[in-house]
Amino acid sequence: MNLGFFPALKSAAFLSLVLAGTAMADIAPVLASYRNSEDKRVLVACHRAGYLVKGGKDLPENSLLAIRDSIRAGAEILEIDLMMTSDGELVLMHDTTLDRTTSGKGKVRDKTLAEIKELHLLLPDRKPTEERVPTFRETMEAVKGKVLVNLDKLPVTDRKKMDAAMKVLRETGTVDHAIFKQGVKDVPAEKIRKALERYPEKLDFMPVIANATSQEVVAVLDTYRPEAIEIVFKDEPVGMLSPEVLAAAKRHGTRLWINTLWASLNAGRDDARALAGDPAGSWGWVVERGAAIIQTDHRDPLLRYLEGLGKRQAAK
Repeated sequence: MNLGFFPALKSAAFLSLVLAGTAMADIAPVLASYRNSEDKRVLVACHRAGYLVKGGKDLPENSLLAIRDSIRAGAEILEIDLMMTSDGELVLMHDTTLDRTTSGKGKVRDKTLAEIKELHLLLPDRKPTEERVPTFRETMEAVKGKVLVNLDKLPVTDRKKMDAAMKVLRETGTVDHAIFKQGVKDVPAEKIRKALERYPEKLDFMPVIANATSQEVVAVLDTYRPEAIEIVFKDEPVGMLSPEVLAAAKRHGTRLWINTLWASLNAGRDDARALAGDPAGSWGWVVERGAAIIQTDHRDPLLRYLEGLGKRQAAK
């Protein structure tokens, strides 16, 4: 367990809190792999819970239906987005408004949970479904003991949303299922440290850094010593994946998370390139350069490709 960013918390009392919150046994292999940067398995993270999976238009994003389907398929991590209602409840929603993904309109923050629960989720082609907007609590109950959850739209420096999220995680016994993250390029490390130290548990914080120099990435790794780091790069050559960066990641036991969602996140090594017939120039390219976690919008073909590379076993 990596405690590098929390030297003041290396105590028996703190460790007992962590051990008391250990996840159910069936998530143990996922946690072990995620925390072991020497593990050759490439983990798959499903964007917005993994909704583009069957022809691209049959699951609503950030839905319990997508969550269950991604778990069934064998993904280890689900990326979800959190917004807060007017009465302080966290729900899964990428946009600040309801217009694109639900049968309703208006801002999430202006609606109560009861009002949002009356709405139906839409498919990507805007056809209505019977699915309702999930709460964060419903989500964590669904994933408990199965997968990790990457929490987007939840900066750790937003105390109100963090307090609400921690309440749910504690009450569902899933604190160790959560990967918290935030862009760190323009946020002082001390501010992030203080935000995380509000909570006695050891929270898994993944720094996000975009379009930076090799030296900047190494500095982030040396500062946070995280289990994983999310690296975003628009252009090649990719100094962000330089030998110096890879050496620093190895030194701190850090997995590299790379998004292949669209071209501006990976210098054109995206899902679309893979689906057009060049998976080696997309998924293979990022794996060769150190990616140990890939976030994708196309879970099933990526899983098959990684199985073919010997980077993971097929789900049973």
